[in-house]
Parts: sequence; structure tokens; C-alpha cells
Amino acid sequence: MKWEKLSVIGVGLVLPIVAIFINTHNSRKEEKAYDSSQLSQEESEVLPKKVDDFQEFLEKKGGFYEQVSEEMKKKGYSNSIAGTIYSKDDIRLSIIINNNVVVTVQEQEKITRIFRDMIIKNNLDPKAFKIEVTQEG
Repeated sequence: MKWEKLSVIGVGLVLPIVAIFINTHNSRKEEKAYDSSQLSQEESEVLPKKVDDFQEFLEKKGGFYEQVSEEMKKKGYSNSIAGTIYSKDDIRLSIIINNNVVVTVQEQEKITRIFRDMIIKNNLDPKAFKIEVTQEG
């Protein structure tokens, strides 16, 4: 009976220690994955330039956003686009439909398809884009 109590107490003490070790280990992995100080000086200087260039490509006159807006107008939509670039593999677009269209699941699919077609037309990676469609107001 004493051994059973000691075993339960022992397991009760060991489990939190293991959990803390695992949590600390995972935190260190995340820190290493996002540690920008490990980039070379050249990479540190080039990355922001590439992001700025890509942002400019999206926003400039005749750029991606304008091309998409023109295509949306052809399909009868009035919209606004907000984009955030977290990395080359994580670009999030928020599309706000400005007219009286009720944004149903079917409408979201149509609008998303327009964006996907324009992404492909511009030789961009469709997997990098996360698209959210909402209705104004």
C-alpha cells in the first residue's frame, strides 16, 4: 500500500517537471525559428527590400490590386482591398465588398476565384495567399 502511494506521488511530481521541460524546449525552438539576428548582414538588408518591392508591386498603378479591382468591376463588384505581408509564404488579403451584394458562401467562392485567377495570371504562389471576403457595414 505504501509503494502505491509513493508511486502515485512520484508520478504526480514527475509529470509537471516533464511538462515544463517540453514547454521550455518548444519555446526555444520557436525562438530559434524567428531569430532575425541569425540572418547575415546581407540577408538583413535584402529581405526588407524584397518585401518593399513586393508591396510596391501589389499597390502600384497597374499593379496586382488595381488589376484585381478592374476584374471585380467587370464582374459587377465594388470592393476595397487591404493586404498584409507577413512573409513570402504568408500574404493575407482582406476584401471588403462595398455594394449591395450579400456575401454568401457562393459569392465568397466567386470572389476568391477571381483573386486566384489573378494570382496565377501574375505568376504568384496561390498557396501564399489567404483571402478573407467580408461585406461592408
